Amino acid sequence: MSEKFPGAAQYGEYSAKTGQEHVKSEGNQYILWNFLDSRFVVNDPKLPTLEQILSRKTLPPVCLYNYYLFLRDSFLSVENLDFWLDVVAHENLCKLYCKQLLASLHNSQNGSRSFSSMDGTGTYNKLSLKEVSDELRFSTISGSGAEKRASQARDTQNLNPMDQTTPIARTEPLEPLADSNGYDTKRHIDSEFRGLSVGNKKVQRDDLRLSAEKIYYKYIVSGAEKELVLPQMIRQRISQMIESEHRDDPEVFLEAKLFVFDYMAHNSFPRFIWARAYSNIVTLHAMSRLVLGLFILILGFSIEFALIFLDHQPKLTRLWGFIPIWIGVLNIIVHQKRFSPLLTILGISEKSLLHFNRVKDSHIRHLHMIQALQITGYTLFISAAIVVVFYAVPGHRL
Repeated sequence: MSEKFPGAAQYGEYSAKTGQEHVKSEGNQYILWNFLDSRFVVNDPKLPTLEQILSRKTLPPVCLYNYYLFLRDSFLSVENLDFWLDVVAHENLCKLYCKQLLASLHNSQNGSRSFSSMDGTGTYNKLSLKEVSDELRFSTISGSGAEKRASQARDTQNLNPMDQTTPIARTEPLEPLADSNGYDTKRHIDSEFRGLSVGNKKVQRDDLRLSAEKIYYKYIVSGAEKELVLPQMIRQRISQMIESEHRDDPEVFLEAKLFVFDYMAHNSFPRFIWARAYSNIVTLHAMSRLVLGLFILILGFSIEFALIFLDHQPKLTRLWGFIPIWIGVLNIIVHQKRFSPLLTILGISEKSLLHFNRVKDSHIRHLHMIQALQITGYTLFISAAIVVVFYAVPGHRL
């Protein structure tokens, strides 16, 4: 279940070096995560990785939306995933800003092409995060780079009114619509830019600073609204880059992003995969199945004992006790395994209490089908054995 930081290749040697330093400095905690969750590790290469889920490349029930629900309901905490998504949104914003700067510079030199045409076919879409970070940091420190050149180019020409820089319309990314629990988590994670509405409007440098500061004051500073559990060294470096160096490039949050990724990969993610690949009901549902199973099982035993002590004839009548006994045993096993064969037949999985979604991942469907057959056969065998014992007991009327 070990993961490599997604997009690390975009940072080149810097990312590899940072990742190694991170593992060394946080080695003890990394081992602790592995120790705590080793029983949840599933060695199945066909199951999705954390990187794939965060990149929205998976299908229900192992998708980003269900992962968010799992963190909310089982861990009662979504700060790490929120931070990850907000940092990705900040990186996307920085990329868009640099693309628009390069497009503006290109248009000023050629005068005929628009940004939209270059955005679709030019090299701007291939900007790596390392290149974006270098450009933004260089322009922050020295006041030069593409940002300054583009500014000088704009001063020497008359721009089309449609190309004038305007602020980005923002919506609060962490204020979702209401659902049965008070909010809609799907809106929370649906937007690629996490609340940014960018149409034909241009991104300003102030938007980058505002985005970086928002992440900083929401997750990093002591007493923040969603303060993360981070090593003090990482927290201090981010504080220095934001407050002293006034940086807003993606590199600012890289170490924290690596740390959060490692934490999720070795803590919540293995539990999520186990819960969705090898079970299909939530804890409260499982508890209700235990209560139901015990009640029906006691009812089945009562019927069998009544037939024995009444010495009811014919003796084959006792076989009818198989039905309540099997249903009772089945519900008890469903509680233990957190898995319902009935939901597998219907092709659905429970994402939260009495809320279901269709299982679209073919490998998960295959795993569910195998487990459903195993549980059904296992419970039929146990129930048949119990009924045979009751059938073999001689009747004795009291």
